[in-house]
Order: sequence, then structure tokens, then C-alpha cells
Amino acid sequence: MKSKNLLITGASGFIGGRIVERLAALPNTKITATGRTTCHRFDALDNVEYVQVDLLNNVPRGTFTACIHVAGLADDKASYEDLFAANVSATTNVCNNLSSECTFVFISSPSVYSFRKDIPYNEDMVSEHETTNHYGLTKLKAETLIRKRAFTSAYALRPRAVYGPGDHTLRPRILKRVKGNKMVFPGPLSECTSMTHVDNLCDAVIACLNRAELGFHVYNIADANPYRLEDVFLAIAKAEYPDRDIRIKTIPASIVRGIIRFFNMFRIPLELTLQSVDYVTRQAHLDISKAERELGYKAVRDFFRS
Repeated sequence: MKSKNLLITGASGFIGGRIVERLAALPNTKITATGRTTCHRFDALDNVEYVQVDLLNNVPRGTFTACIHVAGLADDKASYEDLFAANVSATTNVCNNLSSECTFVFISSPSVYSFRKDIPYNEDMVSEHETTNHYGLTKLKAETLIRKRAFTSAYALRPRAVYGPGDHTLRPRILKRVKGNKMVFPGPLSECTSMTHVDNLCDAVIACLNRAELGFHVYNIADANPYRLEDVFLAIAKAEYPDRDIRIKTIPASIVRGIIRFFNMFRIPLELTLQSVDYVTRQAHLDISKAERELGYKAVRDFFRS
């Protein structure tokens, strides 16, 4: 890998932290890692300096040969203003504090797609008028500003439903649905959903740094094949509760959406959101052929063999 002095944002989170660990294992690599919270995960790594910082206000200074920008806000209950600040304004601040010669890798999101069609989505099937939600819109706006910043080499990676060692989002959310021997979800559950092992994503990041092609490039990143969510959810539950005969029950998504809208109308707090219903019921299949062809990306890990 040509890039040696790296800035990695969002390092206190699941994805950013794993990227730091993977890149720190490469020879002759120095990393400045940032996050908004206290983090001791990298204390034993001599080539990693962790800096607690709010990227809206400050960005570490240095002559960085590459930046992997992971930091952002993905809360489906957050306001558009908060999402814009974390995903667009902070990204602007990071870009403005880097040399145009710095290779820039942005961890974006497939929420930029509408997923209204039951087909594999490629990187060109996107529009600001058809993003899944406000989160997707702010990620797309961030991609646009990175493209306009005109780095010598820049990449936007769109991984979906990232999972793996250290995951503190997907697995805990699924396990919260276990009540006795049942799990209840809006349904029917998606029969075709892309997911991404965190180390497959790390492989894609390393491939970007190794290639550092001129221009701005966008890639979907996912495991080799999509999944049936029922299979995934049952596997998570049964791994945690091996002695239980757990079954999945579904409530029609149309009914669940109606309940959510009613609660929202009267500002009654509710854990479920319209976005979370779409997330488990819509088909969301990513076409990764472009990454395979141009990056040499190979999804060597999958959910059931990792």
C-alpha cells in the first residue's frame, strides 16, 4: 500500500475501529484515528494515535497521504438538521483540511437508493429525489461535495448492513426482538437483502488505497450473495439461545406503518420507525460487479461462514 500516513475518522465506532485495526497491521503505517468519545481500543498499537474530537469544530492537522472518512450519523430518529450537520457539514470540514493530493475514501451508504424495484441496484441507480430517507439524502450530498472537492483520487463505498466482530447495532437490535420462543417483525421479511461483513469492507478500503486511481469512483460493497432475513435473524437468535426453539412471527407491514403514523401524529414515543420497517421488508440487493471488476474486490466472507 502506497499510503502510509493515514487519517481515519469515526474510529470509536464499530466500522471505523475495525478499519483502524486492519490498517494498523500493515507495515510502515502511521494512523491518526478520531472519534467523539473516549476510546482505549488502540492503546496497545504503537502506530495509532487516537484523538477525541468533534469534526464539526476541529480536524487533526497533518500531512496525510490518505483519509478514510467513516464518521457520521445513522440514527433513523435523528432530525434532518442533525443528519446534515454530521454527514455533510462535518465532511465538508474534513475535506477542507486535507490536501487535494490526499487519497480520500468515504464510507457512504446504499440508503442513497430507493430500493423500490426488486432488482440488483448498481451505482448509477440513484437520485436525490429517490433516496430511502433523510440519512440517504445527506450521504448522497456528502458524496457530491467530495466529488466537487476534486481530490486526485477519491472513493465512495456503499456497504449495506455491516456486521461482524464488535457489531453493536445489528445483532443487539435483533436479539431485542426475542420474547420467549418468538421473534416478532413487520412482514413479510425481505427475501433478498445484501449485507456486508466488516472485513470484506476493510478489504475494499485497502484495495482503494492500493489502487489510488485518478478521479472519483463509487462502489457498492457487499457479501457475494444476498440473504433471506428470516435465515439471518433465526441464526442470530439461535446462536444466543441454543436451547430455545425460536420461531418468527410477522405482522403485515401495512398495519405496522399505520400504527407508527398514528403514534407519530400524536408525538407518542415509539421504538419502531417507518425506516426500520422498510429496512426489513424491502428487497435491497446490491450489484457488486463493478467493484469486482475495477477494484479486484472479492467477498471472501459471508454471514453463515464467518
